[in-house]
Formats: sequence, structure tokens, C-alpha cells
Amino acid sequence: MPAEGRHVAQAEHNEELFGLLGQSSPAFIDWQITALFYSVLHYVEAYLATLGAVGTHLESHQQRSRYVARDAFLRPYFIDYQELKDRSEDARYRLIRFEAPFAEHLKETQYVRVRDAVRRQLRI
Repeated sequence: MPAEGRHVAQAEHNEELFGLLGQSSPAFIDWQITALFYSVLHYVEAYLATLGAVGTHLESHQQRSRYVARDAFLRPYFIDYQELKDRSEDARYRLIRFEAPFAEHLKETQYVRVRDAVRRQLRI
């Protein structure tokens, strides 16, 4: 399992991609939403990396979602995490088209809540 710092760096990288895609064209809202989800996924993985023997890299989205739903620290953010995951899947697999304000809304609500909570927990 990659170390906490590598997951945080990847999360920050994905968040930066969100911003770059938003600047280039509204045609990439699907990828903006996907970048947000993968950013929050890496924050979850960074948290898991701090758990030592308990924390293992989860191999599937389904396993990770179940873990987020059960973990005492992550549980309050499960709905936010799941919303990001579901909207990412909507964009990628169901080909649902979203408007630019929706991507920003996801970032400023669900994404920021999870990101900030994990960053506080990790003391970064």
C-alpha cells in the first residue's frame, strides 16, 4: 500500500486537474467530476494508510464504500463520498451530462467536507 503522503499528493494532483479542466472547456465536466471522486478516494486511502495493520489498500470501489460506511471516523462522510462516487459513475458509465455549476457545487459541498475532514485528521 502506498504511504499516506503519496495518496495525499495524488489527491492534490487530481484536485488540480479538476481546476485545469474547468478552465479549458465546459466540455470536460464529466472528467472534472471524475477527478473530484478520485481525489476524495485518495484522501480516504491516505487515512487508511495511517491505520497500520488495520489499514490496507482496498481493491474495489465496493469494498471502499463499505469501509467508509463502517469506519467510525469516515461514517459521517459516507453520503458525501457516495454522492461523488455515484455522480462520477453517472458521468463515466451512464453518460449523464452535467452543467458546469454542478461540478463546482459538488466540489464546494461533498468534496470539501470529506477533503477537509481527512486533512484535519491527518494534521495537514
